[in-house]
Amino acid sequence: MSRRVLDTNILINFWARKVAGRRSADITPRDAVTWARELIKLHGTDAIITPIYIEYVCGQGDEQWMKPARAYLGEFEIVDAGRILPADWKVAKQIAHRILRDRSPRQLGDCIIRAICNKLHLEVLAADRRFPV
Repeated sequence: MSRRVLDTNILINFWARKVAGRRSADITPRDAVTWARELIKLHGTDAIITPIYIEYVCGQGDEQWMKPARAYLGEFEIVDAGRILPADWKVAKQIAHRILRDRSPRQLGDCIIRAICNKLHLEVLAADRRFPV
């Protein structure tokens, strides 16, 4: 697969389109796996990193949603192997200190995602045009 990483908002937006108007009780892990595979095919990558995985899981409100979320995420490869090093935090801090032209706030998750992706030479596919560079 490509050396591109799907950002949390890509995962969430795709998921939201699939579950729109459906109750959590109607969503099966099998559905979630199918949707993940569609998303992977659409973008040509199955790569995510640990902070993206954690951000996605944090958005689940109850066990009814957590089960299919785990199945969905299980189709993606976590390419950083869960390693967030002190140097990654140092770079994330530098990114956080940058003031954006539109003066919008930076997000912790985005800063650490960018730092890890820079280190691993990964491109971040994000729906947010202000994703830090």
